Amino acid sequence: QYYIKKKSENRYEKTKLKKIQYTKQNNYKKNMQEIIDFINKNTKCKKIFLVNIAHPTKMLIEKNFDIENIINEYNNILNNFKNEKIEIINLNSYTKQNPEGLLVDEHISIKSHNFIVKSFFNSTDKKK
Repeated sequence: QYYIKKKSENRYEKTKLKKIQYTKQNNYKKNMQEIIDFINKNTKCKKIFLVNIAHPTKMLIEKNFDIENIINEYNNILNNFKNEKIEIINLNSYTKQNPEGLLVDEHISIKSHNFIVKSFFNSTDKKK
């Protein structure tokens, strides 16, 4: 606990000086393309669903400088993959409007899981 507390002290100021991103945007784009290519090459699926990054909680915004814009940049990368075969489930918009869709630890709640499942089924029902 002490170690974690010490590491997270002044996190907002640290992230203001330097972005802390474990996967850089160009790697994120490359990784997503590799996943999509693998799916296309090795499966016969007719539709690929990608879920974008959830809107940050108030606590995450307070601890990380410019986190909303950073998440939007990554979600924009994901949006560029959208086409007739690839659909984006907009968890970001959903969790922005429904903050209870995220747990205190930033993971998605049952409510958000249900949103994803409903989005999937609503999309597949339209195709019938």
